[in-house]
Amino acid sequence: MSELFERQLIRAKRKVSLLEQMIEDKTRELYLEHSASERSNQFLNKILRSMPSGVIVTDPNFVVIMVNQAISSLLKKSESEILGCSFLEVLPVRGLTNTIIDQRHELLPSEQAEDLLIRPGDQANIPITYSFSIIRAPDQSIEALVCLVSDLTEKKALERQLLQSQKLESVGQLAAGIAHEINTPIQYVRDNTVFVRDEFRSLRLLLQDLRSCIDDSSTPQAHDRCQKIAARMAGLDLEYLLEEIPLALEQAFEGAESVARIVRSMKSFSHPGSTDKVLTSLNDAIENTVTVSRNEWKYVAEIELNLDPKLPMIECYPGELNQVFLNLIINAAHAITERSSSYSSGKGLIRISSGFFNGQVVITISDNGNGIPEENRSRIFDPFFTTKPVGHGTGQGLSMAHATITERHSGEILFESKTGLGTSFEIRLPLESDHSNFQTD
Repeated sequence: MSELFERQLIRAKRKVSLLEQMIEDKTRELYLEHSASERSNQFLNKILRSMPSGVIVTDPNFVVIMVNQAISSLLKKSESEILGCSFLEVLPVRGLTNTIIDQRHELLPSEQAEDLLIRPGDQANIPITYSFSIIRAPDQSIEALVCLVSDLTEKKALERQLLQSQKLESVGQLAAGIAHEINTPIQYVRDNTVFVRDEFRSLRLLLQDLRSCIDDSSTPQAHDRCQKIAARMAGLDLEYLLEEIPLALEQAFEGAESVARIVRSMKSFSHPGSTDKVLTSLNDAIENTVTVSRNEWKYVAEIELNLDPKLPMIECYPGELNQVFLNLIINAAHAITERSSSYSSGKGLIRISSGFFNGQVVITISDNGNGIPEENRSRIFDPFFTTKPVGHGTGQGLSMAHATITERHSGEILFESKTGLGTSFEIRLPLESDHSNFQTD
């Protein structure tokens, strides 16, 4: 009996020892897994903290549950000030409400990206871009939402520098033509002022003789002086001078006005502009651009302006729109030049119109050039795409025009083209600036 008990005890001890070993192994395994998980969490937190983009994680109800250092720095708020807030309190995103999650727990749309202006505290506005991604549970319900936020300050500054560089490049390209445009009125200003100067010398001598005659009218020499004055008047052809001098002065005035208009247009066109939108007359902007680009189109085309005199002013970046108008006008002139070289016809026609329709300011620039080949139409707004020879185009004009209209002004730029008949570009700009993307105090 004791022997049986002893064997059972030995078996029990073995089982206990085996269980202890299993527990020890499992404990070690759990410890290693926990340590690995801790290291993984620490590593992920380091990655999160080191990311240059801001990260905001929310629950399905848009309550912020996690942020990184970048978003705290961007918003000038501590992590504790952001956690627990509604996402809309942190970033005022247009059109995003807590109701975009429907009853099936699907985000509509599943992803979105947009630019935004925020104002952290008393700081200046900061341009950002944000995008959403969704973390789903195994049952496809939304577990969390992750928002990536990037500061666009440097990018926007580079874009402005690039735009200004392109504008200055355009000014350089137009300089010779502008000098020619100024030279013509300056020439007849000079010629007319020389004419007035020379004739005034003769008139001055005549006036001096008249004064002497008046002073000496009672003397015997008066008759001789009158004869001298009569001879001088006959040589001067006073009727001609009385007619031509006012005309010469008028022409000189017109020439000076022409030069002043070109200089004003050039000054307006090349001005670096404000970093904020300003109320602008697009009719004036178009007329200024037509003036500074005159030498680019006057030999190949006529320009027909049909600008609505009642066109309302809009909030915009005028310097950027000037560049868009210039690119489209020069492209139209080049298209007409290509058509003329192919079909040997007379001057072409560039039509520019402005109007107000359905709450939008609409600018149309059309030409009767050779049109855009069908195979190129889907690519004309692509950066660096050009069909022009090397040295005649960078492929940036229409790309930057598209970005300026759509991204900077929330507008549209559309076009229609028929090969051999011409192209028409239509720019649509909202009348009222959308201030809902500004965070205010």
